[in-house]
Amino acid sequence: MKSLLFRCTIFLAILTVPLPSAAEPQTVNLYTYHTHPPFMNGNGEGMTFDLATFLNQRSNGKFDFKVAPSSRARINSLVESDRWGVIPWVNPKWFNDPNKSLYLWSEQTLMQDANAIISHIRKPVDYQSAQTLQGMVFGGLNGHKYSGIDKFISKGGDLRRLDANNHLDNFNKLLRGDIDVMLMPQSGALFSIAKHNFDKDFHISPTPHSRFERRLLIINHRRQLQQFLDNILEEFEREWSAIVTRDE
Repeated sequence: MKSLLFRCTIFLAILTVPLPSAAEPQTVNLYTYHTHPPFMNGNGEGMTFDLATFLNQRSNGKFDFKVAPSSRARINSLVESDRWGVIPWVNPKWFNDPNKSLYLWSEQTLMQDANAIISHIRKPVDYQSAQTLQGMVFGGLNGHKYSGIDKFISKGGDLRRLDANNHLDNFNKLLRGDIDVMLMPQSGALFSIAKHNFDKDFHISPTPHSRFERRLLIINHRRQLQQFLDNILEEFEREWSAIVTRDE
């Protein structure tokens, strides 16, 4: 009797296993090279994971969004491929597509952001242009280019650039007085300052180095996916600041 019940249980379990069908969700990778806070904070947390959860909750089982950390070099090749996927938190100018004619972009923005100029509270810097940094030491990141600032240095401006491997290294250099200013995305700066209790140590210039918007790049011109994303991204943009506050 027990053997019969066991076989019946196995049979019923097999019947309940969903069979592949057109109704199954389509996996969509969120390829991202933004692997730093607040986008990725470790242990499966951060705004990119929140974005994936947000999209999955609203796709009604049509899509299954998964976070896929990638290098910028790999992403540069992915945008030219026939892959099914999305690249979040990027700007058309960063892909040499300022007119949004080469690739398919979300019409809705994910968020508005800026490149913040950060200094020590003891020597606050209110940025206006690269000339504002005359006579200072600028903390950059290895391999990064800085519009206006690099040009000012190359033309003989009195500004020395000292690079680090990451933004936290530059925060520590500011604390020690090794550099006078640093630059990083404002979204990340606000998160890091709160996380490391730097509130009383640093000054963020009211005028940023630059302002920009972050969008989604849809690989392989999948317009059906673009339409779905644009229908719900306005809601995400309203909520993103609350998400950052919660993660802090």
